[in-house]
Amino acid sequence: MEHPEHSNQHPEGNNNSEAPAPVKAEVAAAVSAQQISLKVVNADGAEMFFKIKRGTQLKKLIDAYCKKQGISRGSVRFLFDGAPIDEIKTPEDLGMEDDDVIDAMVEQTGGSVAQPL
Repeated sequence: MEHPEHSNQHPEGNNNSEAPAPVKAEVAAAVSAQQISLKVVNADGAEMFFKIKRGTQLKKLIDAYCKKQGISRGSVRFLFDGAPIDEIKTPEDLGMEDDDVIDAMVEQTGGSVAQPL
């Protein structure tokens, strides 16, 4: 005689916690697809990491970097692939990918060329 409580059940069949896992993974993938991790490196090689949305203007990252470093916005230039960054552009506009590097170069004003004696 067949026992109904065993005929159609699998040990994992009653575990409801497994059903949401694929949904959670899809949500996490969608969020990570919208965000990008970027690294800002200064002339001394010090690194600072940022995670922003691909559609967010880089001005937000630049302002946050300057605030954390305690430097004025006008005293530093930001370069991506050797070209100055237009702060109204987004990572998506510039074709940035995860873990791309932005160079932060402190502007130096004044000074003169050394003259031979």
